[in-house]
Amino acid sequence: MSAADLDPARHGLRISGAILPGSAAEKAAGATAVLSLAKEGCITEKEGCITDTCDEHGGLAAFRELAGRPLVLHHAVTMDALTHGLAQSIYDALAAAAPAPTLIICRSGKRACAGAALFTGAKLGASADAVVAAATARGEEWVSVAPLRNWVCAFVTRAAIAGRRGELVFRQLFDGSGGGGSGSSSFTYVLADASTGDAVLIDPVLEHVARDVGLVAEMGLRLRVMLNTHAHADHVTGTGAIKARFAAAAAAAAAAVTVAEKEGEGGQEQEEEEPPLSAIGAASGAAADVQLHHGDKVRFGSRWLEVLETPGHTAGCCCFLLDDHTRVFTGDTLLVRGCGRTDFQGGDAATLHGSVSQQLFTLNTDCTVYPAHDYKGRTSSSIGEERRHNLRLTKTLPEFVEIMAGLNLSTPKLIDIAVPANMRCGLHEDDAAEE
Repeated sequence: MSAADLDPARHGLRISGAILPGSAAEKAAGATAVLSLAKEGCITEKEGCITDTCDEHGGLAAFRELAGRPLVLHHAVTMDALTHGLAQSIYDALAAAAPAPTLIICRSGKRACAGAALFTGAKLGASADAVVAAATARGEEWVSVAPLRNWVCAFVTRAAIAGRRGELVFRQLFDGSGGGGSGSSSFTYVLADASTGDAVLIDPVLEHVARDVGLVAEMGLRLRVMLNTHAHADHVTGTGAIKARFAAAAAAAAAAVTVAEKEGEGGQEQEEEEPPLSAIGAASGAAADVQLHHGDKVRFGSRWLEVLETPGHTAGCCCFLLDDHTRVFTGDTLLVRGCGRTDFQGGDAATLHGSVSQQLFTLNTDCTVYPAHDYKGRTSSSIGEERRHNLRLTKTLPEFVEIMAGLNLSTPKLIDIAVPANMRCGLHEDDAAEE
């Protein structure tokens, strides 16, 4: 698929920004329908150009009369309400008008270009990278606006992989103070491709290794990768212990085959299951089978998680964004109405503020946030909720830095045990030496 194939003009779409007095009919010439992506009432000729406020003489009806064309639909695209539902409505509106030539308008032309790219990319099943590259080649400015770019890429990706990916298996597990838990109030996540059974585990806890391994086996899944969002200071990761369990099981199976062969029974050859890989951000400096970097894709079956490097709580923090951008696993970088502390392990308040504002708050408003901890019984949030209501990260950078500097939190009780172990994949020094 070439960039020319993704040119909106080839699909009957025309783009317009500001409409000057007397130019409405000229702009709409040749178009049989008009789609507005601007705010309500902004298709006016007030003060000589398109505006963001309605007056008694303006509005969509005025533009329809000036242009002499019907309006397909009005879908306001604003930076604080970029959702999959909005993208789907724009796609449906343009699909309903096709193949008739349609004019897409907004104030600057950026949102109109983004909407056109969204439609053509999804229609052709193009990759997000191809859509962005084609738009960049056309000189379109929306690609440099992170929320718009992420919104378009999320919708195009979902359209491209629809029908070619397995349904998601998802479980959220909790580490409380009862039932043999460590009391860290941590969440562990199991994600799997239902069609292949391939699974990943995010932030396992040592005290719950039996639970996690048992659940994976019970559901008939194959654990491929164990991800840690960072080297935790309040609990020991279960990654190393899970690897040890798999190794022991493999050794026992091999020994059983050997005994059967010696006794002349003929050992039944079994398919050897590869042990799961451990993975953590390379910037953490921790040992793991896989060192993660920004933009890496951790695949499980036909699904994947994209790695977002988000330093600040620690120097090596990562978040994991699901392939269709519907869920993001934020570790301690972004909690429900809060965030992780920044006073140890290379943490830095200004860096954390930048990571959240640039990497997370630019995701779709309806993207669900799954944190590594919660101490008040909350299990998830959304990017939109946290942009509006987060008690710390809604503040300006200076205010945030001041808040974090004044927390005066006590040192985590397990830090002297957890951090050294977690730097070795959750194994203590003696265990790591045996490995």
